[in-house]
Amino acid sequence: MDTVIFDFDGTLADTRESIITTMAETMRVLGRPDADAEMMTSMIGLPLKEGIRRAARIEDEKALDDAVTLYRKIYKDTAPHTIKLYPGVKKTLATLAAEGYRLAVATSRGKESLKQMLETMVIDQLFTVLKADEDVINKKPAPDMVRDILSELNCSPADAMMVGDTSFDIEMGKSAGVRSCGVTYGNHNRFQLIEAGADYVIDSITEIIPLLTSQS
Repeated sequence: MDTVIFDFDGTLADTRESIITTMAETMRVLGRPDADAEMMTSMIGLPLKEGIRRAARIEDEKALDDAVTLYRKIYKDTAPHTIKLYPGVKKTLATLAAEGYRLAVATSRGKESLKQMLETMVIDQLFTVLKADEDVINKKPAPDMVRDILSELNCSPADAMMVGDTSFDIEMGKSAGVRSCGVTYGNHNRFQLIEAGADYVIDSITEIIPLLTSQS
């Protein structure tokens, strides 16, 4: 195994506060202040448009596009200062890269936002491939992002692992034929990750190193 694909939100970076705060403000502006915070948390990891569709109960495509634009403006203006890497992430990624693993990101976040976050946290140079929301037609939990990464890296599914914090990440990885590892410190709990079919479940990102070593 030589390729590790990471989700971003809830796996590499703690973005829950920024997402919930921004979604709540978006719902307020849209006149949907009753949107449930627990529901919004459960939808982290889904494409933004789908999350807003469910939270605001909007079906009109033009209205949804306008709501996505509103969310992104609010997020850009207010959220970045609340985001931080989880403990051990930077060191773990650097260790994996130094040991020759090819690292990639598959996220429902927009590409511009993803690049900004990775650069701000000074981990952008550690990744070989980035796949974000606009890079695929079929979004998470569809396997397209992972399949595109494997294709670009000329990597067999047997040589890759998907690491994520939600059932959507696990389902995406399994549909693409790669092994999947759930992390319990993000947005879905251990039961949800196991129920989705995770091959492995870890409580800290640092555990990925011995896990990968045991698979080599």
